[in-house]
Amino acid sequence: MPHRILVIDDDKAIRLGLEDYFTQHGYQVDCAGTWEEAEALLAAFSYPAVITDLYFTDTQRGDGLAIVDYAHARSPRTRTILITAHGTPGIARQAQEHGVDVFLQKPFPLGVLLQHLAALL
Repeated sequence: MPHRILVIDDDKAIRLGLEDYFTQHGYQVDCAGTWEEAEALLAAFSYPAVITDLYFTDTQRGDGLAIVDYAHARSPRTRTILITAHGTPGIARQAQEHGVDVFLQKPFPLGVLLQHLAALL
């Protein structure tokens, strides 16, 4: 049975591209574009891995770090990958403090993301 992962990004093109890419590599992929969608999916399913963007443009309720916290509260064994186009050493430190397993700066080759995901699972 393939691993079921959750991809969270408010950019539809990125979300659909990651869904297609990981599906082609044997993963079952759920996607969310908003905090509310992510929260509902995390409440309904236990994911071995979550890939989330850091910043969401359409919500005041939370960001990728809050989603990481929520995912870990629901399932402490969930592995997390945080992706962002706005990475700084301070953000990387915050990610580590929130228990993020992998922090990636956009853009990056999809193969790198796949390697990190496979290593986590």
